[in-house]
Amino acid sequence: MCKLARVSRSGYYRWLENEDKKPKDYDSYLLIKEIFDSGRSKYGWRTIQMKLLDKGIMMNHKKIERIKRKYDLITKTRRRNPYKMMMKKTKEHRSFGNILNREFKQNSPQKVFCTDITCIHTSALKRLNQKIKDFKYFYELLETKKSENDKITRSLFLYKI
Repeated sequence: MCKLARVSRSGYYRWLENEDKKPKDYDSYLLIKEIFDSGRSKYGWRTIQMKLLDKGIMMNHKKIERIKRKYDLITKTRRRNPYKMMMKKTKEHRSFGNILNREFKQNSPQKVFCTDITCIHTSALKRLNQKIKDFKYFYELLETKKSENDKITRSLFLYKI
């Protein structure tokens, strides 16, 4: 029979002897698998190691990684939130620090400016109005700009002070 299967006799009897034995790390695998499944396949080796420590079991991270590779326990990677990424790219809803500290009365002109941007949507186009005022002379209007389309709008808001 060994000749038919092209296996050595000693190899066949070694396989027959070890057929019913569990691998050495099988108990560790069961512990890791239990934690891994409780985390819905989202736990990496660090989280698994911390959960094992909570149970009072100390295990090396290299062993956890090796067992995960051996038994194909692949961690799902978290997708980035597309809305958060879009918000970061468009930079909407930002808040800036309080630079003035509510000191609206200024002593020198052209130090602090105030601006108001109004967006008016009509059926045909979008119109933007921008007004700039100086805080020293608050009732004096420094500049007013209007735009009818987006190309003018982008260049409209670039100022060097």
